[in-house]
Amino acid sequence: VVGIDALGKPLTEEYVHRPQIAAALLGVAEGTILTAEHMAVLLTHPTGIAKGSPASARIIPFINKVNIKDGLVNGRKVAEAILARHHPQIDRVLLGQAKLPEPVCEIRRV
Repeated sequence: VVGIDALGKPLTEEYVHRPQIAAALLGVAEGTILTAEHMAVLLTHPTGIAKGSPASARIIPFINKVNIKDGLVNGRKVAEAILARHHPQIDRVLLGQAKLPEPVCEIRRV
């Protein structure tokens, strides 16, 4: 799960859990502005968010908070960046708002 509200924000504790680890994984300095590609790397890198997932597991990233201004458009950009990385365990990305009764509003597929 990633919040689309972090896109375009600095890589700091306010927006990213354990920013020092994320910065090292991305090869950027803390405080760097997060891009769609950064978010895609954090979700697909072997030592990223899905680290420790069994090789046989299917990974389905969920881009949360797409109900904010430009959230769905930006969520689609992140989803396409994730899918473009051709991770063998990811064949779709969910976009939505976790707090809604119907949390998924869109599914992006390979």
